[in-house]
Amino acid sequence: MALDIVEQLNRLAVEYGRSLHGGDVEWTLGEGTSKEIRIHTERGGASPTLTVDLPPAPHSADGKVEKRTFILHVTLKNLW
Repeated sequence: MALDIVEQLNRLAVEYGRSLHGGDVEWTLGEGTSKEIRIHTERGGASPTLTVDLPPAPHSADGKVEKRTFILHVTLKNLW
């Protein structure tokens, strides 16, 4: 099973108190990003879709769910 997450990097820049003057924020992917993440940018450069594979759900109601942690490391550029 795969999970898609759309990350809004323009909104992230605004959360850090930066105003965007026309256009999308520039960014680079950092080395700390989990290798399991597949990144697609069909929606535009500042809204990448992250895809990760998840383990199947337990078959029984009392089965234990496997926790997974993924890290997205990005550097936002040209914000002043």
